[in-house]
Amino acid sequence: MRGLRTSARDAVDIAYLRAVRRPELPPYSLRCHVGPIEEYERIPAEYIAYFKLLCGLRMQDRVLDIGCGTGRFAQELLGPPHFFRGAYRGFDVDHRAVTWARGHVASIGADVRFDLLDVHNTHYNPGGAIRPDCVEFPYEDSSFDFGFAMSVFTHLLSPTARHYMGELARVLRPGASAVVSFVTLDEVPDVLGPVALHRLYDGVLIRNGLAETGRAGELHRMGEVATLTPHNPEIVTIYEDGVVRDMARDAGLDVTAIHHGSWADLDGGPAFQDLVVLRRPT
Repeated sequence: MRGLRTSARDAVDIAYLRAVRRPELPPYSLRCHVGPIEEYERIPAEYIAYFKLLCGLRMQDRVLDIGCGTGRFAQELLGPPHFFRGAYRGFDVDHRAVTWARGHVASIGADVRFDLLDVHNTHYNPGGAIRPDCVEFPYEDSSFDFGFAMSVFTHLLSPTARHYMGELARVLRPGASAVVSFVTLDEVPDVLGPVALHRLYDGVLIRNGLAETGRAGELHRMGEVATLTPHNPEIVTIYEDGVVRDMARDAGLDVTAIHHGSWADLDGGPAFQDLVVLRRPT
């Protein structure tokens, strides 16, 4: 029944997008899969501004998008006001999203490629055949000027996060930078405070159909990471700042800044999640 409802909603949405001449947008089920649907187009524009300000992203750079989904960041880069003319590579574990990106974004003729990696994730790709702590990014060493991962490390357990950090370091050229988002705290408590819980509850749990999970705010520790959802921890993972710094150092990356977001404090930093700025030393 859920599949039928999704297909029906997508059919109506596709008809609407054609009527308003927005064929560049994917159907409803793909847009809402990555967050609130009203933020689908706003988030890439906002975060690309952060990439420019925090890392000096240039429009001729070679860029890696970890967890590219439907290619919405590539679409934003390629159009005005950015007119990206570098090389973009993105990968994801979601077959439908990558298929859509290949057919609608990569087809425009720019130096853009989307790769599908069948990596196991209990929430996003439970049938994946590749162990996430063993996967190799399908790119050569030192081949990117800039990399980013938005809402990826927020769904990774520690062994996978450490492995991804190592792979990111491998494919960045010396001197290159990256921005990755986390959900972090200076020190992970036993129970989240009311503001942080409310924001995380609205922003993550409800969207994933978990209306009752995590309401009490109890955090469950699983090694270096904590979660509100121990039955499916990759729905949202929470790290201490010190752990993030340690995993970056162990991967051979410098943490140049951590900009705490608004998820834990309504007066927080620039984005909803915490932005970790990384640099591969020269």
